[in-house]
Amino acid sequence: MGAFSKLPDFFGRSLVAVAKEHNYSEANILILEGKLDELKASFPGVYYNLTTCSHHRDRRTPLEYAQDLVASWLFEDYVCEGLNINGLRIRKAGADSNRAILANSRVSSSSDTIVSCEGAVERKLEIMTDYGSYWSRYGCIDLRDGKYQGLCNSASLFLGFSTDDKKYILMDFSKAVNEKYIPSHYPYGGKPAYQIPCDGLLFDFTFDKVSKTIRDILLVP
Repeated sequence: MGAFSKLPDFFGRSLVAVAKEHNYSEANILILEGKLDELKASFPGVYYNLTTCSHHRDRRTPLEYAQDLVASWLFEDYVCEGLNINGLRIRKAGADSNRAILANSRVSSSSDTIVSCEGAVERKLEIMTDYGSYWSRYGCIDLRDGKYQGLCNSASLFLGFSTDDKKYILMDFSKAVNEKYIPSHYPYGGKPAYQIPCDGLLFDFTFDKVSKTIRDILLVP
């Protein structure tokens, strides 16, 4: 199950309520409410972009893809707020930083955010979430075709959260990462993927612990 079905339990309330607290657009609220007919009538451009994002949708329906996407944005905003409160400086940098569903040609594999602290050099920070304990159960993280190469090329930090077991993983892609290339990966609709072992790399999550780990990497000379 994806973000839309799992995150209400994490937040303890409906995603519509969380989205309204964060001043999400009416289009995003309609998506969370499952009102595609109203979305098409009121926001035809958003509806068109949604129905043409087949590469990133994989095996999901357009509505399932859109609801998972908006729910993931909500969780990312929650993470960024927590890291900011704990002494890091986080700013959005990805193509979807305005929280609008983009046309397929404008969807990017670049990292979502930029992180810095205490005058240290800024680093790109990719935030990814596992909503079904896949990483813990199988001991690996799967990254879609362009994502892995983008992380390596930009020397990004990768911050992953496993919401079911409340664990996190932090990887530094400025260094070599143990990976296996999969030419056709079923969970990604038969598209290429890279698989990274994560046994022993998932740790109990608190914002204080995550922020300290990131800070230690940023402040290394």
